[in-house]
Amino acid sequence: MTVLLLLIASWGLSQVQLMQRLDNVLIDSFISLRSPVTAEDVAIIAVDSNSMAEYGYWPWPRSMHAKLLDILADSQTAPVVFDILFSEKKESDLLGDKAFAHAIETHGKVVLAASAELDSHTGKLNEFLPTAEFLSVAAGIGHTNVPTDRDGVSRGIYLNSGMGASHWPALALSALYVKEQVMLENRPNLKNSTLYDAEWLRSKKVFFPLERVVIPVYSYKDVLSGTVTTELTGKTVFVGMKSVGLGQVFSTPAGVMQGVEFQANIFYSLAHSQQVFDELKWQYWLGFILLVLGGLWCLCSNHDHRWGLILTTLYIVIISNLLLTVKVAMPAVSIWAVLVVFYFLKHGQRLEYLSHIASKDELTGLCNRRQFDTDFEKLWKRNQRESDSISLFMLDIDFFKHVNDEFGHATGDTVLVEFANVLQKQFRREKESIYRVGGEEFTILWQENDEELIKAYAQKLVNTVRNEMSTKTYNGQSIPVTVSVGCTCVDSQLNFDKQYFYERADQALYEAKKAGRNQAVFAGKNSFSTLE
Repeated sequence: MTVLLLLIASWGLSQVQLMQRLDNVLIDSFISLRSPVTAEDVAIIAVDSNSMAEYGYWPWPRSMHAKLLDILADSQTAPVVFDILFSEKKESDLLGDKAFAHAIETHGKVVLAASAELDSHTGKLNEFLPTAEFLSVAAGIGHTNVPTDRDGVSRGIYLNSGMGASHWPALALSALYVKEQVMLENRPNLKNSTLYDAEWLRSKKVFFPLERVVIPVYSYKDVLSGTVTTELTGKTVFVGMKSVGLGQVFSTPAGVMQGVEFQANIFYSLAHSQQVFDELKWQYWLGFILLVLGGLWCLCSNHDHRWGLILTTLYIVIISNLLLTVKVAMPAVSIWAVLVVFYFLKHGQRLEYLSHIASKDELTGLCNRRQFDTDFEKLWKRNQRESDSISLFMLDIDFFKHVNDEFGHATGDTVLVEFANVLQKQFRREKESIYRVGGEEFTILWQENDEELIKAYAQKLVNTVRNEMSTKTYNGQSIPVTVSVGCTCVDSQLNFDKQYFYERADQALYEAKKAGRNQAVFAGKNSFSTLE
């Protein structure tokens, strides 16, 4: 019964959008860690900056594409795939259109692109096909639309799409059909190049290749000038944009790719059976059960529960990666999460664990704002009853937004962790508590009301951060890190509430920033004093 519940819970959690994203991230990591494979049967001819410098701005006369096809025909290439949309006649260059159409027919293995684009005026999708002149002589037509997941990453394609019916194969699949000489049945007989007022339909989604593929790229200019010749013999050639500002760009598990690179990679995946189909087959369920049962065994068979968690994590990572090599993508994170929850429920540690993570800052390990509010309230009430000592320090890392903007959030996180370590080294007493209450904002509660001692500690903190942190590098970057501090303590002769006490410390911090930062200010009875 327990196993059945775990299976149901794991599958249910894997349908949650957030968990799907995390599962995808893990699969992306598996793909990115694999050694790249060089494709020997695929090549890209790139419309790049060198070609632009030679032949002028895009678009070029279609007679140039005709010349390219003639050269590729002489080189005895496999199919030639244009990831370029030829949906309009060039009234100013009808002879160029005619020459291109003749070259397409002569070559006999040319695949052209179709696409669907959103009309900004009507808000409807329009289907754009090659002109009738090119459509009638092309060996294949393929759609170039690439779905993007909610996290902005493109992980696959739909094998078939089209307006009103999913009648067009993907561009890469159409190229494979031409290469394998597969005849398409019921190919649409369209008189016009563009269809309107219909719904864009898709079917049979496949995920991205399981291998990182390096595809040789040759400049359009070099092929046209004859510099590249035998390198293309026997290869399926994709022609498309690789110039800045032209063509589509996709973020993929294997990195950022231009549209033509994406299509060539999908072709390699299909040609070498590397795709993962988005269908629940028996292999999927076998792998799913294997992960759940194996993970459960790792948890229950080890008497040291911490080692059980570690072994379960390693097992799920290793087995899900192995399953991916046989084209079975697993929701590994979802399964792991269910098993971890089961672990804490089983051993009666769930409430303690949740309480711990609710009070801790995940990045620095310090107490968080929630815990600060709780401790501050308790300490203040005790002060009201017993006239106990309270001092409050408020700290702000100077110009931290600049660190994030200039060096990235990963470096900013490293700075925050190091700053927390410096605080923990300086405040080690039992009656001192350190909190991270915001992005770069920290507070310290100290059961002390000796003004001179408090001022000395505040100034020591400023000096320590400046001396220790400004001499270090963070992720290879040299960053001058300083801190501004505002501090105050309870004066037994004054009658004020907790909020006013907090605001006094906050105002002292403001005065430190106003005075130029990298210093401490103490809020006394009637005035603020800058420390030195």
